[in-house]
Order: sequence, then C-alpha cells, then structure tokens
Amino acid sequence: LTESRALSQSRDFAYAHPNFLIPKDYRKVLPKRRAPADEPHYTYQWHLTNDGRWGGSIGADINANPAWLITRGDRNIKIAVLDGGFEMNHPDLETAWAVNPDEIAGNNKDDDNNGYVDDVHGWNFYDNSNTPGTGLYSDHGTAVAGLAGARVNGAGMAGVCPECSIIPVVAAWRPSDDAAAFYYAKSRGAQVITNSWGYPVGTPTTEVVEEAISAAATDSVILFAMNNINQNDCIGNSPDISSLDSVIAVSASSDEDLKVSFSAWGECMEFVSPSFESKRPGIATTDLMGNRGYNNGRREGDMEDLDYTKTFSGTSAATPIAAGVVGLMLSANRDLKRDDAIALIITTTDKVHPDKAQYDPNSGFSHKYGYGRINAGKAVRAAQVFRKYTKKKPGKPSPL
Repeated sequence: LTESRALSQSRDFAYAHPNFLIPKDYRKVLPKRRAPADEPHYTYQWHLTNDGRWGGSIGADINANPAWLITRGDRNIKIAVLDGGFEMNHPDLETAWAVNPDEIAGNNKDDDNNGYVDDVHGWNFYDNSNTPGTGLYSDHGTAVAGLAGARVNGAGMAGVCPECSIIPVVAAWRPSDDAAAFYYAKSRGAQVITNSWGYPVGTPTTEVVEEAISAAATDSVILFAMNNINQNDCIGNSPDISSLDSVIAVSASSDEDLKVSFSAWGECMEFVSPSFESKRPGIATTDLMGNRGYNNGRREGDMEDLDYTKTFSGTSAATPIAAGVVGLMLSANRDLKRDDAIALIITTTDKVHPDKAQYDPNSGFSHKYGYGRINAGKAVRAAQVFRKYTKKKPGKPSPL
C-alpha cells in the first residue's frame, strides 16, 4: 500500500494501486420462481409456445417465453374483464382478482363513495351486486379471465400476464349497464379492458355505450373481439362495436398461423391472435370447477382435470390473450401511454403468411390479417426499450 501510494503521487505514473485478487461475479440468473412451463397443463397451451406437438406449425404462437424473461406482470397493472360471470374460487384465479384498497369487505357500506357497496373485487351489473361469481355465462368469463391472468402456482395453467391483477365485471343486457361497466372499470384504475363479446350483427352501438368507451379509452387500452363470422365487421350502416376508433379490434389465427376461417376481418381490425380453427386444437384455459363448464368429462379427448378445458375457441379466446400481452407491456414500462402501447404492439406483430395476407407494402396492413399476428416477446421488448430511450436521465439527453 505504501509503495502504491508513493507511485501514485509521482508525476511519472498516471495511477497506481495494489494488484489485489478480485473474484469475478458471473452474472448467471438463479431460478427464484416457478417457471410457467412447469404448470401441469402447460403443454396444452400451444398459443403460448407452439412446438408442433399437437400438429400445428412450430412458432405459431404469441412468443411468450421471451416476454416472460422481461416480466410476468405487475400486481399494479389491472386488466378488467367484462364478461358473463366468474369462478371466483378457482385455484388458478382466486389470487388473481384485484382488491379495491378503499373498500372494507362485509360492512355493507360504500367506503370509497363510488356508488358500489362492498365492491372488494368487482361488480355484477346483471344482478346489481358485489358478487361477480354469479352470472349467466360464468363458464365463458372464467375461461377468458384465465387466458389473461391465470396464476403460475402449480395448479394448472399459465395466463399470458400471470402476475397482473384481474377486475371481474359481470356484463348485463341494457346499454346503460354496459356503459356503467366501462365507467366502473375506469374508476377502478383498469389500464386494460378486454371484451370477448359484441352485439348481434346489424345492431347499432348506442351513443351511451360509445361515450363510455371513449371516456375509458383516455386511460385504458380497450380490446374487443370481432365476430366469429367470415365477414367485414367494419362497414355497413351498423358496423360492429369492435370497429370503434377508440378500441383495438382482434380477430383470430390458428395453430398454423392462418386466419381462422370463420373469424371477421376488415379495415378496422388491428391484428390476429391465436384461437381455434375447425378440426384444429382449441385453446386451453381455466373452466368452471367440476363438470359444470365446457369440460364436463363426457367428450372424448378432453382433459381429465375438469377444472380446465382445452376446447375454448373463437375471438373470445384471441382477445384476452392479446389483453395479457398489453398487460405485460405496461408491466415492463409503467410510463407507457395508451397510444404508444397500441403503436408498439402493432409495429411488432409478425407478418404471417404474406402470400395469403397480401400486406400492403407501404402500410403493412392486410384486410384479412390486420398488421399480423401478435408477438408478446417483441412487444414487451419494445416497451422496455421505449422506456429506456424516453425516460429522462441526468446528463444524458434522449436520442428521441
């Protein structure tokens, strides 16, 4: 030490210090959490990772694993699921429900003065109660919620955003109730609102619902499932609700990365997302517990575990899968604005089957495939990089 100090003070040397032994810190990643692939029924979830074992095309999936290396979600990112009811105590969902921190459970009071008494988890607009576990289509809502946010807990399957929170909102029949559901989701701070429903073909979207969606869209990314009919949903006197400018319209692609033959299309759609094609594997997700749901134990080839199904289908499946991707993006970049998130998710899609899609060489858009098939890995990475180059750092100006 004395010698190095003397040398460092000499004008003949730039610096001097003892040549200590310093061990290297090899920056390997040690596993700290259960891997999504370890979930008992993960192998059925080809929409997350398609290795071709079920006969589909390798890579015809959302490319989930690279996204999960960045994030599996954030409890503070809330995905509101507007649907027909939910299995609240499902082992893959019971810890996924968002908790209203300003509401005291069971005191029969509206503690947060939002107009809803004891809405600890969500609200049921069908029977005007705080019990989202009841509804006419709880099998549908349970399947949708599982695709977006089923937990990685060793119980069954993995949602796309397994650490995001889910706000369960049971939809009703009247436009005023639909509007109230969107305002409610907005008031609960939902950053993502997913809708695997629409109105019958030819039914106009009422102004009260459009206004509510527009209001919610100022803060939330709202996704709507297009019709399960091979038609243009974006034209006519009464175009589909998915055609609204303030929402993302999602159509479906198969395990071969082909547009599902019976799914809608048109100039208002954004992209396709994995789902079921006729005579091809369906989508695996959470189901009503026991034999009350899609998997009742009577269909040949279905799962032995009756709490799950591998036959969910339609744009109803494609949309919450995409909603989970948005949840991952917002988890990777909490500062990401709505419009930026939409732009990033569109620009990172995969241009699948260009021969069939015929993407416009200038815009990259296809009337049948939108901007392509959603890619979680690319979208989440883009959100992460966007944060790096847009967040102000002292002494380092942003290149953008």
